[in-house]
Amino acid sequence: MRDEARRASYYANQTVSMVWGIGGKTVERLNRLGVVSIADFMRMTHEKVRELLTVTGARVQAELHGQSCLPLNLMPPPRQGIAVARTFGQMASTWTALREAVAAFATRAAEKLRAEGLEAGHSYFKAGVMLANLTPARQQGQMFTARDTVKSARAMAAIDAVNARFGRGMLRPAATGTTMTWASRQARHSPRYTTRAEEMLVAKAF
Repeated sequence: MRDEARRASYYANQTVSMVWGIGGKTVERLNRLGVVSIADFMRMTHEKVRELLTVTGARVQAELHGQSCLPLNLMPPPRQGIAVARTFGQMASTWTALREAVAAFATRAAEKLRAEGLEAGHSYFKAGVMLANLTPARQQGQMFTARDTVKSARAMAAIDAVNARFGRGMLRPAATGTTMTWASRQARHSPRYTTRAEEMLVAKAF
């Protein structure tokens, strides 16, 4: 309302509870001081408002008087990322529970993505996995008892041994793909046979 008379009439006929940022308990305190309408609130001294409602209340009053205290951001910057994470209500101890939780979080993240009209970038620069709260293998708890941990450990040990002997990546999970277009430049550089002894070709006779 640009008309000052109409605005003053409106403020005089609206209770202070209509002001954004003034809650029920604050309204009760103001009412006890005889501040019932928005107009009453606007007539209070700045010092009194700040004393009762802190700097936040003082800003609200200043805004009602037409003084802008906070910048108006009509175009918020686009998100650079979206994360969804929750602390479990109880400890998860099975693969099924973890899969369900991660699927639920992924679903929620996708919902947020769609709600903001965003999409995952067409090109990706970096990805990673962080393993935290590690313990020695012999101290591992009962997290993944549903799997044959002994057989899995032997398989991993065998893969590690082959890779240690014939070169990293000689054996790897099929899920890592074959072209590895996502691999870092360092991971895709040509072997340095002439400058690095550890990369020198070794011929073996069988």
